[in-house]
Amino acid sequence: MPVKGGTSALLFDGGKNDVEAGLGTLSPDGSTLAASCLGRLDPLEGICIAHADGTNLRVLVSGPSLVGPTWSPDGTRIAYTDAEQPAGEYKIFVVDVATGETSFVAEGAMSEWLDDHTLIVEHVSPG
Repeated sequence: MPVKGGTSALLFDGGKNDVEAGLGTLSPDGSTLAASCLGRLDPLEGICIAHADGTNLRVLVSGPSLVGPTWSPDGTRIAYTDAEQPAGEYKIFVVDVATGETSFVAEGAMSEWLDDHTLIVEHVSPG
């Protein structure tokens, strides 16, 4: 959506690709969009990526309740939260965009990249 108003462009959501998407974020070079996604017809859920124009949509990491994707500064990895844990026991993972290899990082609700090798993780105490 243009900041000064105007016509918005639907990248992927609702009627396009039959996917509900949220918390979308562009890669540092602006070429790829990552978002939490849930398919309406297909068993599509997890962290999805697509070209910035919404084409070539695919699931990068599948699973329920995967939210909050954030790109590493170099654009090679995405950190995300697995929110399907008991209350207050969320987990942070990082996935390599090229290989799909996923690694557990820490207990925490949200994360932000400090640099290409370090995450700031918000820890939430149960209760």
